[in-house]
Amino acid sequence: MRQTIRELEVNMAYRWYISYGLYEKAPHFSTYGMNYIRRFKESGLAKEIFNKVLQQAVANGFVHPEQVYIDATHIKANANKKNTQKKKST
Repeated sequence: MRQTIRELEVNMAYRWYISYGLYEKAPHFSTYGMNYIRRFKESGLAKEIFNKVLQQAVANGFVHPEQVYIDATHIKANANKKNTQKKKST
């Protein structure tokens, strides 16, 4: 959501698509996260929307269900760098 809001702040196509004016301030990204939690957590609506979009993508040939891809992106941990412990190798 952070990246989407960043795009909304600088990308005119995003602004045009959701009818935002050139000088209209973009909402804080946490606004959307809190709405997801408060409104849709127990409803299953997000899963229904995802499944509907997926079905349409498969029906129109954008997704081939026989092929599976896995994101193997490595993300650096946000660990406490001051709290380090050395391990003895055996």
